This record gives sequence, C-alpha cells and structure tokens, in this order.
Amino acid sequence: MDTKNKIDKSLYDQIVHSVVTHLRQQGFSTVKANNPDYTRPGTVKWDDHDEGVVPDIVGEHGNVVYVFEIVNINQLQPEAVSNRWRLLSVHAKRLNGVLYLVTPERSTETVQKLAAALDLRPKFLRLSGIA
Repeated sequence: MDTKNKIDKSLYDQIVHSVVTHLRQQGFSTVKANNPDYTRPGTVKWDDHDEGVVPDIVGEHGNVVYVFEIVNINQLQPEAVSNRWRLLSVHAKRLNGVLYLVTPERSTETVQKLAAALDLRPKFLRLSGIA
C-alpha cells in the first residue's frame, strides 16, 4: 500500500518536503523519504515472505530512528492502516525509535482515537494549513 497513491501527489510531495526540511533544521543526521527527490528508505517487513511497506519518511537523530507516516484523513479506515501502522511502530521500536503520524491539525483527534483503538501509541506531528 503506497500512501502517495491515495492522496494528491502534489500535496504528498509538499508534506514530504516540509517534514524533511524541518527534520534537517532540527539536526537530523540522516533523512530518507519515499519521494524521487530523496534517498528512499528501505522496505520494512514482518518476515521474508511479506511484501512489506516503505515508510514515508525515516530520520535519524543521535541513536534514535524516527519513522514518519503521512496520514490521509480521507482514507482513514482501520482495516487499511492497521497492519501498516503496527509494522512501522514495531520497526521503530526495534531501532530504539518512535513512530510519528503526520496529520492535518484539524484531524489529529480523529487519528489519535483510531491509533488508540488499534492499541498503538505513536507520537503526532500536526500540520497547520493542510486540509
């Protein structure tokens, strides 16, 4: 499942660029993004037989890996995001890291409720000015 195919590609690209720029300004040593303008993060899999997913953005700061998932509020169905978010959360924890869900500011509460219902405890990066 590829997030950028589910939301407007130009909006996805703007969000990726904005988050990558922010992370670099915050001193992240390595930032990768699932976008042609950046180095692509590796595929994350449950096991060797799994197709896996590519995180939207991965950044390293110190010895911590941060995984960022851009949330498309128009496609926010538990069955569509459950496996992906769980996999990315486990992946981040394996690397002593944190999963961030990147959401439009007005939709953060909805996304928080879904994450809680899925028994996930990600952090949130709220974007203002994004519909």
